[in-house]
Amino acid sequence: MKFFHNSAFLVVFLSVCILALATRPGSRASLPLSLADPNSDIARLVTSIIDWSVDPCQDFWSFACGSWIANTTLPLDKSSLTRSFTVIQASNQDALKSVVENKTKDAKLNAFYSSCLNTTAMDQQGFAPLNDSFALVDQITDVTSLFVTIGKLHNLGISTLFELSPVVDSFHPENQIAGFDQGGLTLPWPSLYFDQDNNSKSVREAYLAYLTNSFTLIKASNPAASANATFYLESRIAKFTADPDTLVDPFGTYNPMSLADFKALTGKLPWDEYFTQVNVNITGNLTITVPSFYANLSTVASLDLALWKPYLKARILRLRANYLSSDFRASWFQFFRRILNGQNQAEERWRQCLESVDAELGELLGKYFVEIAFPGTSKQDAEDLLNGIRLAMQYDLTNLPWMDNITRGRALTKLSEISRLIGSPKNPETYANVEIGADYFINIRNSEAFAAAENFKRIGTPTDKEAWQMTAPTVNAYYDPTLNEMVFPAGILQQPFFNHSFPPEMNAGGIGMVMGHELTHGFDNQGRLYTGKGVLQNWWENATSAKFVEKVQCVIDQYSQFSPIPGVHVNGKLTQGENIADMGGIKNSFHAISSLLGNQINAPSIVPRLTRSQLFFVSFAQGWCTKASDAYYRLHAATDPHSPPMFRVLGPLKNLPAFSNTFHCPSGTPMNPTNRCEVW
Repeated sequence: MKFFHNSAFLVVFLSVCILALATRPGSRASLPLSLADPNSDIARLVTSIIDWSVDPCQDFWSFACGSWIANTTLPLDKSSLTRSFTVIQASNQDALKSVVENKTKDAKLNAFYSSCLNTTAMDQQGFAPLNDSFALVDQITDVTSLFVTIGKLHNLGISTLFELSPVVDSFHPENQIAGFDQGGLTLPWPSLYFDQDNNSKSVREAYLAYLTNSFTLIKASNPAASANATFYLESRIAKFTADPDTLVDPFGTYNPMSLADFKALTGKLPWDEYFTQVNVNITGNLTITVPSFYANLSTVASLDLALWKPYLKARILRLRANYLSSDFRASWFQFFRRILNGQNQAEERWRQCLESVDAELGELLGKYFVEIAFPGTSKQDAEDLLNGIRLAMQYDLTNLPWMDNITRGRALTKLSEISRLIGSPKNPETYANVEIGADYFINIRNSEAFAAAENFKRIGTPTDKEAWQMTAPTVNAYYDPTLNEMVFPAGILQQPFFNHSFPPEMNAGGIGMVMGHELTHGFDNQGRLYTGKGVLQNWWENATSAKFVEKVQCVIDQYSQFSPIPGVHVNGKLTQGENIADMGGIKNSFHAISSLLGNQINAPSIVPRLTRSQLFFVSFAQGWCTKASDAYYRLHAATDPHSPPMFRVLGPLKNLPAFSNTFHCPSGTPMNPTNRCEVW
């Protein structure tokens, strides 16, 4: 699944499932709600996940998820298993499988899917499909031809050295301009190339082994030398690549300049030749995420071509390995999945192929998904829930004691201007110009080239506020501050994430928290610096802004103390925006359900031993029940702007007085600390 993220665009990886139970390797949850008494079935499922021996005031995560964690084995084909995301994704794939296997439903989707399943044909081709791309690399003779080749590779959807894409102009959000981001590395964060701890050394050794094997598979004359050259060049790039936690200031990552100034900054590199290849004509300003990265590009562009040729071939191999024969796929899996993620076995081929269809022809696939899985009043039901969460946020903004009235008025105006997209795009792409046949590699090449061309064409055009950054079947949601817009794909609005059979407090703990999370993103450390029209502007009064920064520092410091496994800590600076959104999301969702239920909020629920307010919090936490490998947690902590699942539960709840009141936690217990953090 594509995970879109840079400093100005927050895509929120949310999956807060309520009732999903996976207790055997490879098993998938179901909700066998009997017609006779669905409430008793729901109650049994909730109860079966709880560890009643744990004091909820000591460790609510272990209380809410303990029995599930004890009885769940991490499947070999997963590096992590989260009850919400994993279960909903599996259910969505079951629905989609019936679409892609049906020739009469959509011939293009069926042809693409069928070509992916045909691994015999892939094995017969070996690496021959890469010969054309390798030939482009072999023709490089100087820096100019290097940039021409990079442009040709970008046209094929093969990213290397840097990234160019259309971005909403933060000062003029009605327009899309050229956005240049850093790129060119293979290891997931730059310091991994240099850190001297044992894990980093082990990863580097494994990466060099992967590179050597890759060059052996393509019959390079000296595989070890090509591997070392690739690693050396990437290490040079890593020296001036910014770490993820330094890119959290939207003013720092929005650096508009003219094309002439851009060329001067980059040491007169042959950009015109590159722009000719990608068919981009920059007439106004462009923006750079990390100016220092581009200021240093010329220092590597001028390096020996003996380094550049193996480096570019390695990039091609990395991004095309899964469309080649089984030896290439196995080599790729060994490093990128087993070593970096801790996944021990590949997913079933049909699931891999469904993900590939979604990645390449996703809007067309989503059209059919919505017909199956988002019928009737589903969209209106989601709208109604979201309206309740919005009212809770409005109440919060109106009554915050630390916010001055001028800033409060501007915040309420922004809240009133937040728009939402729910379900799927109004006019999904049909991919009529993408030729799909029996050859999987050619299908990938055609669809990636189409996507790259469409991407480059949007540079310099008006912003399309109806465009989606995710496909309809995606189990995810996001908020975009430059559009002041929340997006909820149909894929996340599914059972067991949301179900009409559930009592409202359970739906509020699930989808309600997601909605509150996205809404709060409009006022997190980055979102707060955009107006309701999407303009990057500090609209805060100085004194109130200083109070906000102080409150956020509390969150950064608190979360930096959390540790999912020994030796690994949450990066409080990197995760601050998501932590703020988690805290605001659960607060506003609880406020909304309390307003709805009134005095009934503390009445007994359908689950014995739990009140309705307690069931709300249990439902929220049970969505995040997770088993994961140590490698997953190491990678997650270094690169993901979200905290690990257990701290997406423990962090927000220990900071929320309503939680400790609901469970009657004595002051000073872990879930009712003396010193709390609160932003919204």
